[in-house]
Amino acid sequence: MPETMLGANDPVGVLLLNMGGPAAPGEIRPFLTRLFSDPRMLPVPAALRAPLARVIAWRRSPKVAGKYRAIGGGSPVGQESERQAAALGEQLGPLFLVRTLFRYSGPGPDEVLAHLRDRGVRRLVALPAYPQWSGTTSGSSVDHLARSAERLGMTWREVPSYPDGEAFIDALCAGVRPLLHGAEHLLLTAHGLPRRVVEAGDPYAEQVQRTKAALERRLCADMPCSLAFQSRLGPVAWIGPHLDDEIRRLAADGIRRLVVAPVSFACENLETLWDLDREMARLAAACGIESYRRAPAPGCHPRFITQLAGLVREQAVRSGWMPARKIHGVGHVA
Repeated sequence: MPETMLGANDPVGVLLLNMGGPAAPGEIRPFLTRLFSDPRMLPVPAALRAPLARVIAWRRSPKVAGKYRAIGGGSPVGQESERQAAALGEQLGPLFLVRTLFRYSGPGPDEVLAHLRDRGVRRLVALPAYPQWSGTTSGSSVDHLARSAERLGMTWREVPSYPDGEAFIDALCAGVRPLLHGAEHLLLTAHGLPRRVVEAGDPYAEQVQRTKAALERRLCADMPCSLAFQSRLGPVAWIGPHLDDEIRRLAADGIRRLVVAPVSFACENLETLWDLDREMARLAAACGIESYRRAPAPGCHPRFITQLAGLVREQAVRSGWMPARKIHGVGHVA
């Protein structure tokens, strides 16, 4: 059945998708259990996945809890995502109702979507907060949403990834550029993936390279730049180079003033506040790097929110939910 144009007062629901995180110590083990129960995260037979996820969560919880205690007791992803959603709602205006939806934290999609349906929403734009698409992140989050949307009779569309979107790159540059004075090397870092996932056709690694190329064009005319991947887990092979190995290599090559910039996270999280600010900072100092500075995630930078708002509007137009008007810049509908 063809889509019909929205009425003047028909709202569009916008779901800002992220993985979420435990807000308090008691949520850590349930969060990890849900994470490892995801078949895209733990590709084992279904009969084994649930008990194996519980065992992994039980074994990892104490170590993970210590990391969360060190950064304030819980994940900042929930609060940071809510701030992003509020900023996005202000820019989009009253026709769009923006809510967060987390893959591994509550509330669940049935509850979030039922609330939107009660507000008159029948059409949804799924907006992954992940700049680069992967089946393990954006794909899993959209699948999670789609199952509930189908049960509730709601139509949805997915915003495409934006690895080299102009305003996204503007926001990254704004965080990196003030740190470059006196630096010798810019090290970009992204969340890693098992090599088998990429070899099976996942586009994530290629899209991260697109982000790197866009940043190099803007920032690195006179400074070397490299890319590494963080957060490897388990005995399987992961894409590389690994971040700790790259820091050791740079130090061995004589680099003493390093700027590190995360490029695959929409907001601050355990991997930035612990892995980068604590673990990797200690490693860099131990290797002889004298200056280690880390750029922030895009968060609520106005250019990043502009990127997201433009993509939402463009998707609504392409879906036939809004009148086709002139689209300019980063996808903003005039």
